[in-house]
Amino acid sequence: MKTPTESWLSPLILRYLDLKKALGRGFAVERRVLETLGDFVANSAATDLTQSEFERWCKAQTHLTPGVRRKRMRIVRNFCLYRRRTEPNCFVPNLDGFPHPHQPVQPYIFSETEIVHLLQATTHLRSVVRCPLRRQFFRVAIVLLYTAGYAVENCCALPSKTMTHRPTRFSCGNPSFTSPAICRSPRMPAENSKPTSPHGADTAFQGG
Repeated sequence: MKTPTESWLSPLILRYLDLKKALGRGFAVERRVLETLGDFVANSAATDLTQSEFERWCKAQTHLTPGVRRKRMRIVRNFCLYRRRTEPNCFVPNLDGFPHPHQPVQPYIFSETEIVHLLQATTHLRSVVRCPLRRQFFRVAIVLLYTAGYAVENCCALPSKTMTHRPTRFSCGNPSFTSPAICRSPRMPAENSKPTSPHGADTAFQGG
């Protein structure tokens, strides 16, 4: 782990972090951000944290997204507000100069045709040592995400009792989903045929 460079700002940062930790805060992210600020001040040989020094530090964060930069700048601002309790004339960044809160990335909505193509692609997946049911796993995941309105974390949290084995003459004991909420799956269209709407299918999914 890299040791933070000592500067005149280091004792203030340590007192601030100790105060927050005493109040029950973990402050791991804040510690890393303020350590980068301390390193910057030490390397620039600045005698105080001013508007120009703060702007220079912000320019060193331009490789990050606006949302991350805004969060880091707020961490420094909160630290400066703490410092102002004992140093009334110290610099405090103005919120107006922070990046504007941005809208999260627009989600992509898959069409029914694209979902069918994804299901077809799962048939070409090969089993691996760490995932012997790789093909079945990805097919089930696509079915759940599309037809049942499940999110990724919901799929990962499904209990094992959702799976059962129904050995038949053709399935050779392949696992099947029998939960009522996820018992429907899109039909796989025949080769060279038009894609079938997943919502129109009414067949229980077989993991084979």
